[in-house]
Amino acid sequence: MATRKLTHRSNTAVIVILVLAIVIVANVLITTISHHLRLDLTGDKRFTLTEATKKTLRELDDRVKIKLYISEKFPNGLLPSKRRLEELLAEYATYAPKGYFIYNFEDPAQAVEPNEYEEFVRKLADKGLFLNQDRVQTATERGAYLYMFGALLEYRDHEPVALNTNFLAVPESLEYHLTRGIRSLVRPKPRFIGFLKGDDYKNVMEGREYRSFVEFLNFHKIPIKAATIENRKVVPDDVRVLVIVGESRNMHESDLYAIDQFVMNGGRLLVMTEGVEIMQGAASMARQRGLQFFSPKPSGLAKLLKHYGIDIKPGIMLDLNEKVCYQSPGVRS
Repeated sequence: MATRKLTHRSNTAVIVILVLAIVIVANVLITTISHHLRLDLTGDKRFTLTEATKKTLRELDDRVKIKLYISEKFPNGLLPSKRRLEELLAEYATYAPKGYFIYNFEDPAQAVEPNEYEEFVRKLADKGLFLNQDRVQTATERGAYLYMFGALLEYRDHEPVALNTNFLAVPESLEYHLTRGIRSLVRPKPRFIGFLKGDDYKNVMEGREYRSFVEFLNFHKIPIKAATIENRKVVPDDVRVLVIVGESRNMHESDLYAIDQFVMNGGRLLVMTEGVEIMQGAASMARQRGLQFFSPKPSGLAKLLKHYGIDIKPGIMLDLNEKVCYQSPGVRS
């Protein structure tokens, strides 16, 4: 009887140990996986890091430091950006090699002694980070105050990249600006300004319409080239700035993806597009009355630009010395 009780107790102890071991292993696995996976139920996956960002972080070969200088008092409209920054940077750290992505938040007013604050702010301004002014008007407070809401990105002995309030004010575009800043720090910059060439774009290099622009770049010895998206996948590696002129209203999705990847990888993009076009049928009336008539012109880049927080408005810039009329169904000016 005693032997049976001892055996039963031994079996129970083994089961308890196994259960505890399973719980511990499961907890470790869940903790590890949760660093890289997060449930994102938003329709546009706004809380999911892009593959370009993950690739950039995984390929870091040295320590990147991000110093966020955020004053204790700042406009309430920036609160969503601060929360998103905290989430985003924590997620960035999980994809970078251990110890290669470091960040911290600091109030500039608390970073140094009061008598050193003015000099500290001046040094930050020399690096491209500036104070902002906001006005407050409430029942108990009225006036203006200065605040800082920005970040400095540092890597080795490279010149730091400054992201001021205008880059951090929109939560949806934070990943774009942060990743672009990191890429510009750690990767050598390509050499050329590339004018996108193809059936869907105007050929600036050969057209007369932009000859003076091309001659200006050549005169100042700025290297330019015609650039094509190779197999609708990749912008050439030696292009630093991509210029798109007169794009088609029906751009291929793969072209948009290639352009977006180029920008996310640190490239610069200049879009020369038109929100309106002249209504040819009204040309004779326009000549008689000294007026010009316009109608909205769809852009194939509208979807991509909206992703960056840019909307193309179907309007014109009015020269007060000229007689210009914008006419469209339901719109008067």
